Amino acid sequence: MYAAMVSSIGARGGVAHPCYSPPQLEAKKLRREKGLLEKSTSNSDGLRKELFAAQRELLKERSRCKALEEELETPMNVHRWRKLEGSDPGTYVTPA
Repeated sequence: MYAAMVSSIGARGGVAHPCYSPPQLEAKKLRREKGLLEKSTSNSDGLRKELFAAQRELLKERSRCKALEEELETPMNVHRWRKLEGSDPGTYVTPA
């Protein structure tokens, strides 16, 4: 009895299933792995499109940032800043 149990233990230390031989187990394992990989890569086209869109947006923002930096160094609109006239509110307050 003990010898039969010892002979049914596989190389990995587990008990081999009586219906499957090692090549059948390997084929079943490979089919399962293939199915999992197909499920995980089914959305790769959508992810690739999303990646391209994000890269395009990044390039657009980088060029916008560079244009703003260049304009800051050499402003085109030199009259952008002007003095604002105001009044001192302290002069209108009457001492009590």
